[in-house]
Amino acid sequence: MAHAAPPGGIQAWATPDPSQPPVATLAAGTPLQIAEQRGGWARVEASNGWSGWVDASRLIVQPAPAPPPPVATPPSGATAVIPVPPPGTPPAQAVGQAPPAGLAASVPAWSTSPAVQSGGSQAGLVLAIIGSALTILSIVLPWLDFLGETENAFKPGAALLFDYESTAEGGFSVGVLVLLLGAATLALSFSPALHVLRRIAGAAAAVAALLFMIQVARILDSVGDFGPAPGLFETLGVGVYAALVGGALALFAPKPAARARTG
Repeated sequence: MAHAAPPGGIQAWATPDPSQPPVATLAAGTPLQIAEQRGGWARVEASNGWSGWVDASRLIVQPAPAPPPPVATPPSGATAVIPVPPPGTPPAQAVGQAPPAGLAASVPAWSTSPAVQSGGSQAGLVLAIIGSALTILSIVLPWLDFLGETENAFKPGAALLFDYESTAEGGFSVGVLVLLLGAATLALSFSPALHVLRRIAGAAAAVAALLFMIQVARILDSVGDFGPAPGLFETLGVGVYAALVGGALALFAPKPAARARTG
């Protein structure tokens, strides 16, 4: 038995569950066929094969179409007449290509939001940039404050990170190493596809600061054999902590959001 959408239209669901949002709105008068019924729900099909669940009680029963007039059989030897559709009649539409006339699919507005489509977090980019900037800034801040004299990260050689007895100064210093790592994290922060490399660079910067703290603690222990030595936290400058925090931010900042493509 043929049915149709009632005046004012009717909403349709993907499943017979009113707690879910409707997926479409059928315009008034849309021809429908009931394919299945569950309680007060009816799964209807449109002329192009589209189907959905609606409130069965709101459907309008359409009267059965009048039987076609009898077709006269042409006499033997007569030319058969093939009916031709009137001009302007559109061709039959393939099933599943488009909803029936008057069918407006309901698309939630939030699903087309660039933030939803791209995924990720813009906060990750901000944290990564802050961590990179803090790491780079740390190299000009004091890393040592010993007996009233301060030194930045450019004076001790990078070999100090692995051998506290190393006396090399300048050249490839701790400051140059931290600068390279900070610049790498900053450059990699703008590419979501390279966020793993950015985290590795941030971790390396934080590890460099930790190794520096460990080696300074070992130096203070050796000095303590000859008399009282200042404490570790009294000796370390603010630059070490800045490099440690900056590297940690670059390490733990979430993956930044990819830019949504338009056009």
